[in-house]
Parts: sequence; structure tokens; C-alpha cells
Amino acid sequence: MTAIDTTATASPTAAVCQSMALHGAAPERGELDSRDVWDAEDALDALSEAIRVIVEGVTVEGTQMADEREALLWGFVNCLHSQVTRLDRTVDRIVPEMR
Repeated sequence: MTAIDTTATASPTAAVCQSMALHGAAPERGELDSRDVWDAEDALDALSEAIRVIVEGVTVEGTQMADEREALLWGFVNCLHSQVTRLDRTVDRIVPEMR
């Protein structure tokens, strides 16, 4: 992990750049997002891994959490659906501006 220089010699700009490198940077609301988008295979791999962790790591068979597996998986699906709906609304709003 990269350490952030907290000494007085680091400029404010250097501190911001180091923080962005450590934590990632996202555009402000309303700004164009030029970051790369995952390709479909990477996204499916990540979703498969998240589901595997919920099933095999969180709701292990034989534990009390196993009884909550279905609710947790549906909660995850609903979270993803909510994000897709939000993104669809954003696309619908900005498409006319892009034309």
C-alpha cells in the first residue's frame, strides 16, 4: 500500500494527488466520467465472485447465517437492480444533451 506523505514539505497539490492515487478519483456530479468501464467478462467475474462470497463465505451451510442466504442474495440483486435503474435514468437524461 502506498503511504501518504504527511510532512509539511508536501504541497497541497501533491497531497491531493497522493490521496487520489490511494483512494481513487471520481468526477464531480455533472462532469463527464472518462474512467474506463469494465468489460462484460470482468463484470461477470466480479459478480460471480460476490455471489460466491455471500454463499460460501457469509452464509456457510450449518450456521445460523445459512438461514439468511436467500434474503441476502435477494438484497444483493435488488441493490444491483436499483443501480441499473438509476444509471438508465441518467442515460435517458443526458442522451439529448449529447446529441
